[in-house]
Amino acid sequence: MAKKDSITSYGFGQMGSAHGKTDASIYPPAGMVIVAVQFLEANVPTVMRQATEPNQQFEFFNTEFAANATANGTCTVANASGGVATYRAGDEITANSTAGIKQGDFILELTAAPGNTYDELVGGNEQAITGKAVKVERVIDGTKFTVDGTLKIKNGGTTLHFFSNHGVGYGGQDADGILYPKGMIVYGRWSEVKPQAVTSGGVICYFGY
Repeated sequence: MAKKDSITSYGFGQMGSAHGKTDASIYPPAGMVIVAVQFLEANVPTVMRQATEPNQQFEFFNTEFAANATANGTCTVANASGGVATYRAGDEITANSTAGIKQGDFILELTAAPGNTYDELVGGNEQAITGKAVKVERVIDGTKFTVDGTLKIKNGGTTLHFFSNHGVGYGGQDADGILYPKGMIVYGRWSEVKPQAVTSGGVICYFGY
């Protein structure tokens, strides 16, 4: 749900709403955003513009760009040893690049090395929540970094992806041209919503902070 409890603390409509059944844009009042959109009939919105705010930390799906699509950084770590290469806390790891990688980033390995106890996120997704997942300890230079735990690289090398805690996710796509079925409610933070003209129903946009 949208942040700041604008939905859980107040019922839909108590902080304002707008109905649209033509292809005209709907905007929230000054200082507010659209936190939810309810579809009274199937609809293909042409604009769902993400609200941009100072020090914004999260991304929300929209029609203009792919939110939560890329990691902070991605690198390739080679391994031609014929077996699994194991790096422990403080060991220097050489990659093709450390661009975008920051101290404290969690590490996602799309193909885990044989024998690893983690699934995708090194240390396991559930461990990331408790802060136990393997993270970047230090970025040394443009190709070297260290981690704060044990990192295994499969024979032939692997690609690692780096994410901030509660930052940007990975794999998202834009929502342009998406058909939302009748009755669906979607949640996010938008500064503008322009629905498809459906005079028999349309959409309701709910406002919040």
